[in-house]
Amino acid sequence: MKRQDLAIVGIWYDGYYDIWEDFLELKEKFWKDCPYPMYIVNQTKELAYKKKYDVTVIHAGNDAEYSRKIQTAIEQIDADYLLLVLEDFFFSRPVASKLLENALNIVKENDLDYFSMPLSEFLPNKVGMPFKDYEGVYDFSPAFEYTLSAQPAIWNKKFLKRCVGSENYNAWVFEGVYIKSPKAHTEKFLSKCKVDKSNFLGLKHGALQGKMIPEIVRYYEGIGYKLKTKRPELPLSTVIKRKIRFSIPKSFITFLKKFIKNKSVASRYANEIDHQIQILNLD
Repeated sequence: MKRQDLAIVGIWYDGYYDIWEDFLELKEKFWKDCPYPMYIVNQTKELAYKKKYDVTVIHAGNDAEYSRKIQTAIEQIDADYLLLVLEDFFFSRPVASKLLENALNIVKENDLDYFSMPLSEFLPNKVGMPFKDYEGVYDFSPAFEYTLSAQPAIWNKKFLKRCVGSENYNAWVFEGVYIKSPKAHTEKFLSKCKVDKSNFLGLKHGALQGKMIPEIVRYYEGIGYKLKTKRPELPLSTVIKRKIRFSIPKSFITFLKKFIKNKSVASRYANEIDHQIQILNLD
């Protein structure tokens, strides 16, 4: 398999710089034989330790939002497929390179556009039909609330270019487009999109609302790794609310969201989401 078939690309935010080294050090710790090049696409922040971790940093500009960083990655990274990751999704256990190679082979052999690898807490309410005889791989159902998202995923670069468009907007708008778009919830649109629910990369979600998730901090302490970031932890009240939320069936949460639209992130960006749906021809 050629090295340039796939690149790992961090679409990262300069304001989270203090946790970047934790991501990179944990990747080094748990994935020493990673055969794919690693890129970080950010705004303008320089990375003092990029040689230590063999990472290439690409600047997208001071005002670059999520979409602009992806556009920059598409333009400057010479690979057919991009594995997009966020900086607060940390490696937590040894990664078998063979598993990612197998996933990429599934993508290539079936001419897939999008191969999502969400963390367990972000899995859809229920997966679609099993995809052929691939263990743990499923179709996307049009009933999924989220279709395309910022979760870890292998993207066909040509498809990604169509999906992100040419304007500059944040990740909430990107995900909102593919929540709200009628076209993105059709079998035709999703026919080349699959989901692997195994989290074979062993990623854990480390930060929420700009603060570290206490159970994740304790997890790494328990395996002998002290996070370098000094970012504060979530308050106890938020931790309790989060635990309650994850104890409620996802189908019921989806039902509740229909009655709490005024507080949702999507509602805050409703006009921009509608604008992107229209110019991307997804209405």
